[in-house]
Amino acid sequence: MEHQLLQILTSDPDRIRRGRIVALTALLFVGFSILLSSLAFIFPPPIRTIVIATSLIGLALYSGAYVLARRGRIVAGGLILLVVLTLLPIVQAVALNAVLITPLLLSFALVAASLMLRSNQIWIVLIAAVSALLIAERQLSDENVFNGAQLGTILVIITGLVMLTILSYLGARNNEQSLRMAIAAQQESQASAAELAVLNQALEQQVAARTAALEHALADLQTRNNEQERLLTALEQERNTVAALNVPILPVGSGALVAPLIGALDEQRMADATRRILAAVEQRRSNRLIIDITGLPVVDSAVAQGLLRIVQATYLLGTQTVLVGIRPEVAQTLVALGVDLGDLVTKATLQSALDDGRG
Repeated sequence: MEHQLLQILTSDPDRIRRGRIVALTALLFVGFSILLSSLAFIFPPPIRTIVIATSLIGLALYSGAYVLARRGRIVAGGLILLVVLTLLPIVQAVALNAVLITPLLLSFALVAASLMLRSNQIWIVLIAAVSALLIAERQLSDENVFNGAQLGTILVIITGLVMLTILSYLGARNNEQSLRMAIAAQQESQASAAELAVLNQALEQQVAARTAALEHALADLQTRNNEQERLLTALEQERNTVAALNVPILPVGSGALVAPLIGALDEQRMADATRRILAAVEQRRSNRLIIDITGLPVVDSAVAQGLLRIVQATYLLGTQTVLVGIRPEVAQTLVALGVDLGDLVTKATLQSALDDGRG
């Protein structure tokens, strides 16, 4: 309810503040006028008429000031209110011959001006108040010229009004500066909030873009990893296939195996050949193994030692091993290397080894 009664039709914070003060002050004096007119019966008939008349006039003017303030016409409503607060005390003082209460009533107008008007407009109210005071004093004075006592009293009253105006001006000026600082801080805060919102939006967009790029990169990396695993599996299969082709193990006859060695044998290939040959001998439980080295271009000490290890290992498995295909240059190399061939059985050709096995 209070918010609706003091709602001002403007968007300026300073005008809203002053408009609410004007409206509230007008409402207070409306109530005061109603109360004063209802208590007029306690005064004698001449005074009663003056009180009722001034109260009704004040009620109408206060109501008009309230309506103007509500509609956003703050200065007009405030001036009407201040004029009433300045003139009615003079009228009542002159009518009632009670000039001593005039300074007190005029001080109300100055205090109200500090709340309703801008700081530089308070001096106008002071000039109006002093003028009204001089008019009231002149109307109540029996002489055309103020005497010394009257002049001294007027100067004291005017000095008091000036001091009150200065204090009111300083208070209004301080309120205006505080309000400007508050508005500036609010605008700066709003600007910072808007800038922060823009930065947050840009940051969210960057995060979303980088997240999408990262997800794409992860998906691409996963695809590459899958492709790499597939290639490694295929390569392993190819290696196994090549190893099987490099050291083919062929069953011939009953319990006999032929293992032709083809191509240059390094340490890795010799180890693979040994593993495959021993595995085939154990699996087939062969009693005779023929190793054909016709396809070996070079037989060095390492190859010769590897062949001897195969012979010894198969011997432990109960298999007789025959080495065939030793060419003359290979035999010379073995002799020159001083390789101890031990009880190694050799044949000139594969056919002779096969025939010997059948015999």
